[in-house]
Amino acid sequence: MPEKFFNCAPVGCMLIDEEAHILQINPTGAFLLGKGDTRLLQGKSFLRFISKASQYNFLTHLKTCSTGKGKRQLELQLRIPKSTSGLPIRLDTAFYGNSNGNAPLLISVLTDLREHKQKEEALRQELEKSVTDRTAELATINKTLRKKIAEHKETQKNIYSDHEQLRALTSALITTEERERRRIATELHDHIGQTLAITRIKLEMLHALASYSGFAEALEEIQGFVKQAIKETRSLMTKLSPPVFYELGLNAALEWLMQYFGEQHNLRIHYKGKRDLISINEDLQILLLQATRELLMNVVKHAGVEEAEVILRTSRKQIKIEVIDHGAGFEVSKIGTPLDWRGGFGIFSIHERLKNLGGQLQIHSKRGEGTHFTLVAPHGTKEGL
Repeated sequence: MPEKFFNCAPVGCMLIDEEAHILQINPTGAFLLGKGDTRLLQGKSFLRFISKASQYNFLTHLKTCSTGKGKRQLELQLRIPKSTSGLPIRLDTAFYGNSNGNAPLLISVLTDLREHKQKEEALRQELEKSVTDRTAELATINKTLRKKIAEHKETQKNIYSDHEQLRALTSALITTEERERRRIATELHDHIGQTLAITRIKLEMLHALASYSGFAEALEEIQGFVKQAIKETRSLMTKLSPPVFYELGLNAALEWLMQYFGEQHNLRIHYKGKRDLISINEDLQILLLQATRELLMNVVKHAGVEEAEVILRTSRKQIKIEVIDHGAGFEVSKIGTPLDWRGGFGIFSIHERLKNLGGQLQIHSKRGEGTHFTLVAPHGTKEGL
């Protein structure tokens, strides 16, 4: 080995035998071992400069390198006098040759790892701090998210509660409205209607007695006014609450409704339904009749046709009323808010009330190809058709 290179190397270099005795060492290596004079280290065991924790690994390293199987590398701690921590070095050892007694000689390069370890430790601390800061940041974000989720759930809960209350109020309002219509119609029939009927009879009697008095023409005119008032009163009673609905039930009321739309709106309706009576809850009957009337009015206003079809289907658990037209139609996918529903809030109200009863309003429509509404509601009667 060139002596000049060996002594001037910027890293520690030493020549050792298989038992770790130092045969030669350069000044840099001696400095790492805490000695200023290289001669003081010759013949000394390198083990005495290694921390106890590193000695076993070093001996294993030395034994492996003595076989001559290439270069080996090992990190270990050197002892530093009066210090609780060792000096970290990297030991690169390779087979060098044989001594006169054919014992293997090894050359080792000692590299000071203090600066490397300091940088490594600084990087570790920086990484730990970054992880700690990021963890704290994520914990704050997570806390905020949990709070937002809780607020969202509470908002959803309140919306659902408000929605349920709205449904209940809508249902009660429509039921109350129908009952009020019926009450007003009954009042019209029992009081105004009867009064007009009696007035008409009295006028007819008076007209018979006044044939020769000259008042016959005037009485005939008054009779005409009374007849018109009776007709309009009956029409108003029918619009408010058709008597047939309460007298004969839903089937008869639907048949009357078909006739009414034919007379009042020139809409010919093909009705398909069994003639048997359907025994269902009165509030449900009110809803179904109102809903059918609302859907037929939508046909009159929007479909642009003179014909429609109404089909009544029932089973032991469900009742269905289908209202079909082959008119203008509309894009169901564009329905969003209640006001987007064709016909306005009325149909949305029907949808909500049916939903509240466990039913639904099914809509199939396409622009230019007509509309098919289906009212579905559970009636829970054993007398279904």
